[in-house]
Amino acid sequence: FTTQDFVTFSALFRADPNGWNGVQGVADNGTNLVVISSSRVVHYIPIADLSNSAGWTSVVNGLTSNSGFITYNGTRFVIIEYGSNAQSSTDGVTWTDKVATGLTTMTSIAHDDTGKIVATGANNEFAVSTNNGVTWTKTDISSQVEWGATTALNNVAYGDGLWLIAGSAFSPYNAIMYSSED
Repeated sequence: FTTQDFVTFSALFRADPNGWNGVQGVADNGTNLVVISSSRVVHYIPIADLSNSAGWTSVVNGLTSNSGFITYNGTRFVIIEYGSNAQSSTDGVTWTDKVATGLTTMTSIAHDDTGKIVATGANNEFAVSTNNGVTWTKTDISSQVEWGATTALNNVAYGDGLWLIAGSAFSPYNAIMYSSED
C-alpha cells in the first residue's frame, strides 16, 4: 500500500504474487523502491512507476535464508539474512556477493546519518559496519546485561543521535532495551 498521510491507503499490485511471500522490509534510494521477501526474492520498481501494477521486477539474488531485512544508508542498500550473511547494492537491482557478519542469527537492521549500519541478533550480539556492509565488527554485550540472561536483540533503530536496541530475555520473559550514542 502507499499513503501520504497514513489515513488513506492505495493498494499496489505486484507482477509475481508467487514470489511475495512474507515481505520482510522495504527501503528506497529516491529512485527505486526495493522490497525483500521471505521467499528469498528481491523486488524493485522505479518510484516513478509506483502506479503501474506491472512495473515490478523480481530478482533472485542468492539469499540462502528464508527471510531478510533491508535498509538504505544513503549510499547502498544492505540486506541481512536471518542467518549470518549480508548483501549490498547501489541501485537495488544488482547485488554483491554475500559477506559474513559474524552473527549466527540476525533479526533487524538500521543505519544512522553517517551511514553506519547495525544488525541485531541472538545471544546478546550485534554487528556494526562502517563501510556499507563490506565488513562487519561483531559486539557481544553479555557483560552489560544486568542479570546475565541470554538476550535476543530483536530490533534496532536510530534517531535524533541515539541508537536503541530492544530485545527479550528468554527466561523469564523480560523485555530489555539498550541505548547508545555511538
